[in-house]
Amino acid sequence: MLAALAAFSIAGLYTGTAFLASYIEENGFPELPTLRRAPLVPVNIPARNSFAPTWCERTRRWRHPVTRAFVKAPAGH
Repeated sequence: MLAALAAFSIAGLYTGTAFLASYIEENGFPELPTLRRAPLVPVNIPARNSFAPTWCERTRRWRHPVTRAFVKAPAGH
């Protein structure tokens, strides 16, 4: 059974290679599409205290950023 599988695999590779060779001989090598990727630009993320309370417009109250619990307003607000 493994011998048959190997024989069919080799025959498939041979047939595919022969088909590609005849296609390239008749039509020339096909133009392959190129991937144009946008250049990656580093994003500047301003550093801030990520654990400072945030203002919630819906409830008009200060919330803790992780637990989302209501907290006192930070100093100066």
